[in-house]
Amino acid sequence: MQVDEGINSVSYQSCPMNGGDGPNSYSNNSNYQRRLIEASKDLINEAIHDKLEIDSSCVNGSKPFGIADLGCSVGQNTFIAVQNIIEAVEKEYKAKNESNSPVLEFQVFFNDHSNNDFNSLFRSVPYSSRNYYAAAVAGSFYGRLFPNSTLHFVNCSCAVHWMSKVPTEVLDRESLAWNGNRIHYTTSSEKVYEAYAAQYKNDLECFLSVRAQELVGGGLMLIVVPGQSSHLVSQTPRATTTWLLESCLLEMVKMGSISQKQVDEFNIPIYFPTLKDMEEITKNNGNFRVERMGIVRGKGYIKPSVEFLVGSMRAVMEEILKQHFGDEVIEDLFERYAKKVAQNLDSFYTKFREYEDLFVILKRKMN
Repeated sequence: MQVDEGINSVSYQSCPMNGGDGPNSYSNNSNYQRRLIEASKDLINEAIHDKLEIDSSCVNGSKPFGIADLGCSVGQNTFIAVQNIIEAVEKEYKAKNESNSPVLEFQVFFNDHSNNDFNSLFRSVPYSSRNYYAAAVAGSFYGRLFPNSTLHFVNCSCAVHWMSKVPTEVLDRESLAWNGNRIHYTTSSEKVYEAYAAQYKNDLECFLSVRAQELVGGGLMLIVVPGQSSHLVSQTPRATTTWLLESCLLEMVKMGSISQKQVDEFNIPIYFPTLKDMEEITKNNGNFRVERMGIVRGKGYIKPSVEFLVGSMRAVMEEILKQHFGDEVIEDLFERYAKKVAQNLDSFYTKFREYEDLFVILKRKMN
């Protein structure tokens, strides 16, 4: 796919996580994501040891080693991920260079949409132990964010399942893929699934194409993304959470709190790819070599409580729900959701174990 060499000015849908550090914040309700970052540490160490080629300009001190964390959100998770990368690179650099070599400098870019809570993020930077220069870069990672060949390592954890927008067809009443009375493909028809899959394919191709311009030849990228084992979406564990949220909204339509039209016009812009999706899209892009791909599971099984499940959902979904339905319905919505989660907790225990998260390690081909 050809992507404009300049800065992309296309408008993308923004779905920020809950900011701040309150009880409903992403910072305090992203333990599942943190476990995936911790589980990815060994993958990062192996990839950097076996595959990373440190730019000669970094070795001679004329250029910093550039790292980008895409979809960083707020809280400590992004800093943990970045520190894991830096420690692995430093270890490899020291092993391959003489003791009197210049100290390797790091420039870290924390990226998310412009309405991400960057103020909270930078208030929580571990300044006392920070060994890198830090900067925020606002914008969608589906467009250009950095100049050519400025990054050496890109990390994107639990972010690239958010699409650039809801597929147009699912909002069109004249389309076979219209998704009226439903809020996601996991509770809908094959046509709706196909529309989501096509949109995701286009989005990921754009993502890879712009990263190919920003990464140096030989640079690495780690993607960790919530996935699914097959396209039989109604059977996937993640369908349960969507179905419960959808049922709450439909109850509120009956109560007159929101309108049927509002539900018909609301769809969640998330797609859970399969390994086959990731493999085919990456292969078709042609700019990267797949170094490793598979399933990653968070360290240590957590038996989810009602509070954990509701808090995780609210931290991720509250802002997009507010944007569409308004602030005034949020408390009622999540009270209903909590009751339904409690009623279906045994099912969650089973389904939670079946969650599949995918990892892909890519190496930028030399120009």
